[in-house]
Amino acid sequence: MRAHFRLPFVRRWLPWLVVAVVAAVALTVGSEQAAAPQTLQERTVAVADQVRCPVCVGETVAQSDAAPAVTIRHDIRRELAAGEKPSAILAGIAAIYGPGYLEKPQTSGLDLWLWVLPVAATLAAAAGLAAAFVWWGRRRRADPVASEADRLLVAGSLDSLAGPGERQ
Repeated sequence: MRAHFRLPFVRRWLPWLVVAVVAAVALTVGSEQAAAPQTLQERTVAVADQVRCPVCVGETVAQSDAAPAVTIRHDIRRELAAGEKPSAILAGIAAIYGPGYLEKPQTSGLDLWLWVLPVAATLAAAAGLAAAFVWWGRRRRADPVASEADRLLVAGSLDSLAGPGERQ
């Protein structure tokens, strides 16, 4: 008797479980970060790659050879050599040029909401759709089945509408 109840459950939820496991594995693998750069040059490039070039379109300070980008790269290198932390260097650049010059926006205050709200809205929409599908499925299963009296009533109505010899 237990197998009777377990089999439909497995058929119904197993595909969703597989999708959830695949998504979890993909998110785990995708979120792994590379090893931190060790040399001063690697650290300079890593920080400069997080700053947009003030005069170039679509390039970072690490990619650009424009004079302002070279100056910013030299400043970053000098500050890293002096022992400054990358987060403090980026904060200083944001203070001078504005937060729009950082490749990654700040993750605090109002800027945090700009990252959180789309994710929350997507999750809420997915939850709403899931709830709607469950509700529609239950509603469909709960539809009443016509009784024999209902069938006789419909057959009698159809007979009265149809002329003699038209209905078998």
